[in-house]
Amino acid sequence: MVDLVLQRLGPQLNALEDDIRRTLIQDNSTGYPKLIVVSSDAGAGKSTVATPLANRLGAVELPLDDFYRGPHDLESEIWDQTYFMDDYARALELAAGGHKVRWQPIDWHTGAPDGPERCIARGEYDLVVASGVGLLGDRFWGSFDYRIWVDCNDPLSRGLARDIVYGAEFADYWQIWRRMDQRFRAKYGLPHNRRPDDLSVPPDRRLNWIIDNNLRSRRYGS
Repeated sequence: MVDLVLQRLGPQLNALEDDIRRTLIQDNSTGYPKLIVVSSDAGAGKSTVATPLANRLGAVELPLDDFYRGPHDLESEIWDQTYFMDDYARALELAAGGHKVRWQPIDWHTGAPDGPERCIARGEYDLVVASGVGLLGDRFWGSFDYRIWVDCNDPLSRGLARDIVYGAEFADYWQIWRRMDQRFRAKYGLPHNRRPDDLSVPPDRRLNWIIDNNLRSRRYGS
């Protein structure tokens, strides 16, 4: 199934990769790593886009999912105000400065560290692909050099189908996540009020690219 999805998204990823190389990679006068973000509603396909994109660009990944401590510990009604975002904000700050970043993925069921520690070594990366929900609000918008939104008409059904192996418990969590998505999108006007072709929006407040996970991809300008 994953191979079929990647085959379907292949032309979109080709065009996206070309645009990033043309508009972002060729201009690195700062000497610091460039940060690319892939964000969307929960279940829309962030990782589906972020992982192959990072592989194509030779970038390192910094997935918010590794920092998420589980739906049972949510303390906010909107994504960018949840407490686990503080840990991610520190990791992003280190990555933006080219420093070493170390973290240990969290088990969503227990909220405790699980698996081997991950590390991005200092001086060994020029590009970082961040991915996660809630990363295109005011708190993190200015952290990124290139912003990608993955659009999906029915992310709830997509997420439920993916997580059916976890049982009915996760179906309840998906309803919580969906409500958080809706509040977040309404607050920040995503993606429609951030479209790169909307000249009423300042250039530094527009998305660079929108991928439609229902087969279409479009770039509207930088």
